[in-house]
Amino acid sequence: MSTIHNPSQFNPADYVIIDYFDNRAPQFSGGSFQHAGAVEAFNAVRDAWLAERDTLFPERNCYRCEHCGQANVRWVVAAKHIPTGKHVCFGNECTFRLGFASQSDFRAAQARQRSEARAESIRRLVAREHFIAATHGLAELLARAEKSTNPFVRDVVAKLDRWGSLSSAQTSALKNAIDRDEQRAAEKAAEPQPTTPAPEGRVQISGKVIATKVVDSQFGATVKFLVRLADHNKVWVTKPSASNAERGWTITLRAKFERSDRDEHFSFGSRPHLIDEQPPVVAVAAEVAA
Repeated sequence: MSTIHNPSQFNPADYVIIDYFDNRAPQFSGGSFQHAGAVEAFNAVRDAWLAERDTLFPERNCYRCEHCGQANVRWVVAAKHIPTGKHVCFGNECTFRLGFASQSDFRAAQARQRSEARAESIRRLVAREHFIAATHGLAELLARAEKSTNPFVRDVVAKLDRWGSLSSAQTSALKNAIDRDEQRAAEKAAEPQPTTPAPEGRVQISGKVIATKVVDSQFGATVKFLVRLADHNKVWVTKPSASNAERGWTITLRAKFERSDRDEHFSFGSRPHLIDEQPPVVAVAAEVAA
């Protein structure tokens, strides 16, 4: 049937291109593997495709080129017919041949890229679900990972989401990191809580060195001690120059302390003066035995 869009009556000036569109509906590539996560993601992709189609082609007239009459064209263009205000469908090849002033090869490539990205997203998600189902204990491990704030854990999970699988070394490292973080959290939760504020001012303190760290500053590298006091408060203090203490030692010193404005049970110490220090009992016993 002859229309104003056919070659014999066609006037390119009467049209403006709205957008390019992939006329093939998204395909689920998971076969019989119907994991809920993959199906849910596919449904979201399909719904987005349907919404885009109905916006570009309100009359659902996207399956036949209005110019040449060819049916089942995959790459199509939604064009607005200015005199009538209607959206019409042109095949991509006809659009190139007609040479619309608003035609854009880049936008056509974008339509193809969007379609390929949707298909790849589904493929990776299905691969991910396959991998989780085939790897003993991974589903439980990922559930534990959701609660983690560890950047390494998040990075490994992101790699799984991106590639659909992990190496055995990555899976093992993920488990070790989560186990370690959970153990530290349990130990911290089991620690007695202080009932009085951390020290402030120039005072003498005594406690166990539970961590050490080398810190670079404008004055050079200095060693810092994290000390847990007998009342369970903690202080972060510079290592005294005369000290030989390491992690696990008990140390007594005098320093100027400033209480944290975020945690009343934590203080920062400076200008320390060593009074006494003792290695762990186990270390002393080993020296005596030797």
